[in-house]
Amino acid sequence: MKKRKAQTISLDERVFILSKTYASIPLYFAHWEDAKIKPEQLDSVYHTFLNRAIKTEDRKDFFLLMWEFFGLLNNGHSWYRDDELNGNPLPLGFSCLEMAGQRVVTWSSIQTLKKGDVVVSINDKSIDDYYTDFSKYISA
Repeated sequence: MKKRKAQTISLDERVFILSKTYASIPLYFAHWEDAKIKPEQLDSVYHTFLNRAIKTEDRKDFFLLMWEFFGLLNNGHSWYRDDELNGNPLPLGFSCLEMAGQRVVTWSSIQTLKKGDVVVSINDKSIDDYYTDFSKYISA
């Protein structure tokens, strides 16, 4: 039986990951024209996320915090991954694309949801309302 890893992440590790990410952005990020923030806002945004990261011990919550941080860059090449997180960290467990005005499943880890299925609601919310709530985690 595979040993289940802890679903928490230490304060030291959270601060290191976020700080290393923050320090790397001015050096390597080249797509400010598409970002949801301006370069001069980066320090303030980092400070806000640092305060949140300090309070976020749960590994999944920190994962989502990092996705939200990267979402501000609005770039599909900039993202965060946590190999220590057990299971699918995202609340959906599937991905979909808008096609002909519908949301069509392109990948799913949910046995009853197949590629090609059309999604009309999630947890009793329209797909558009759910997407609006979830959009802060999307990078481009």
